[in-house]
Amino acid sequence: MGFLDWVVKEGAKIHIDHLFEINDLEEIADELGVTIPVAIRVNMDTGIYPQWSRFGFNYDNVEAYEAVRRIFNGKKGYILDAGVNLLYTSTWYNFNIELDKRYEGLNEPSMLNGPLCMNIDIINENIQLPPLDRGSVLTISPVGAYNITQAMQFIRYRPAVVLIDKEKNVHIIKEKEDLETVNYKEILPDYLK
Repeated sequence: MGFLDWVVKEGAKIHIDHLFEINDLEEIADELGVTIPVAIRVNMDTGIYPQWSRFGFNYDNVEAYEAVRRIFNGKKGYILDAGVNLLYTSTWYNFNIELDKRYEGLNEPSMLNGPLCMNIDIINENIQLPPLDRGSVLTISPVGAYNITQAMQFIRYRPAVVLIDKEKNVHIIKEKEDLETVNYKEILPDYLK
């Protein structure tokens, strides 16, 4: 039994900090056949920085509203490693989403979100998926040249880029970024050294 299972069985009221907790609690509620009393932690921009980015839902970018809507409409939300920073064309193009293996369970209304904690970071708002485990591998296609050239280094380093040729051979055509890559052409003025 995990920690969340234990606190639910104890009857605790749970403050949800992120979408993965919503997914976990929905699963526990289904297993136990109970309704779990929950609240969400809402962060507001009060001029104090840095703002929380990991715990809670931000009020100013509609994240909190999206979390409440998710709790009440029952749509599963999954956080992907790739968001609009890497898949810019998701704003006007519906990608093919493929799973790495067969998952047990019935398909259910789901939403695929990117990792940026912004209300525009949505890869697919209405997709039918079976219940997925944390760490599941999804293939998003076709992505191609426009996404590569428009990808932004925003909050996270850009990943490696691979090319799959006609014979299904995989080739790395761009290595993943790191701090050295990002700072490569920067010049620090002497007065700041």
